[in-house]
Amino acid sequence: MYRATRIQFLLFVVLTATVGPAHGAGIVWKGDYASARQESFEKNRPIVLVFGGENCMWCRKLEATTLRDPGVISALGDRFVCLKVDGDREVALTQALRVQTYPTVVIAAPDGKILATIDGYHEPNKLLDQLNRAAPPQLTPTPDWMVRDFQEAARAVVIADYSRAIGLLREVVKDGGDRNIQVKARTVLGDLEQQASVQLGLAKTLHQRGRSQEAVDVLTDLLRSYAGTQASSDSGVLLASLSAKPEVREGLRVRKARELLAQAKDDFQSQQFLGCLERCELLLASFSDLAESAEAKKLAVAVQDNPEYLAKACDALNHRSGAMYLALADSWMKKGQPEQAAVCLERVLQVAPGSRPAEVAQAKLGQLGQQRTSAYPGMDRK
Repeated sequence: MYRATRIQFLLFVVLTATVGPAHGAGIVWKGDYASARQESFEKNRPIVLVFGGENCMWCRKLEATTLRDPGVISALGDRFVCLKVDGDREVALTQALRVQTYPTVVIAAPDGKILATIDGYHEPNKLLDQLNRAAPPQLTPTPDWMVRDFQEAARAVVIADYSRAIGLLREVVKDGGDRNIQVKARTVLGDLEQQASVQLGLAKTLHQRGRSQEAVDVLTDLLRSYAGTQASSDSGVLLASLSAKPEVREGLRVRKARELLAQAKDDFQSQQFLGCLERCELLLASFSDLAESAEAKKLAVAVQDNPEYLAKACDALNHRSGAMYLALADSWMKKGQPEQAAVCLERVLQVAPGSRPAEVAQAKLGQLGQQRTSAYPGMDRK
């Protein structure tokens, strides 16, 4: 339950921690006060409310001059959430913010605290000065690669690929800077670290209660899912210690044998007889002292004593061999040795006739033949 809650919170942090538009991307005006306040809170940006009226001449001038100034557009678009308010219609909001004249620009912090109230028309430089006081511009620009890595990390979190997200986010914060995107990256990293620590704590509790096998499962998942965290490093030490215990080691062997047997049975049911035989052979070779090996032997005999089953296994093996020879041919071609590649392609036709690898091999042999003819126009091919 805790883990699910943490994942939901983490997704909220990453998906709402947008990095903002590119410098000077333009002003996006919100449609209503509620959505503007929500975005202001989620993005941790101040909100700018521009109050005006339908018959306000100075409002039209503000719109035509100051709000079209490139510096003002850049500042508003990069660092603020913006909302235009018709004061004659939004009477409650106008009164609540004590707006008495049009135009009026109100700047509020994400928590709702009023940072500045600018009455009347202002030239661009004066408005820009107020905006810079409310939200100073970042002195260090955010590199494009940093934005891409952060966004890729966000996508990795969505699909629970936390190890990849951690690696990407660590690169984002590597230089120790305090860009907005790096602050958000550290927040996500902190939550991932905390989530990993919770799993480590659970593993320790299970171990203390004598449930070492379950503790091993939790630690194994932690190592896979949260690689790069301190908790993951600590879990590796604990996992090594637990795995050295005879009873735990034996439990792991039994589990592995059971997993192999279950997979072999699934292969048998789906008529993947080659896979079934291979798993049975592994069980007999590595787990001969366990009961699962006896079942594996019976399963292998059931395949080997049935000509139809064994024929399907042989066909699958031939197909695999053909695919391997096909890959080997490609490898020789990359080395610039077409004669060796041709030998491998001929081998595909021998071991896997009528298969898809054989079709590909035949086509490649035809291409090689054409290349030879092109290189030696008068040469006869036999």
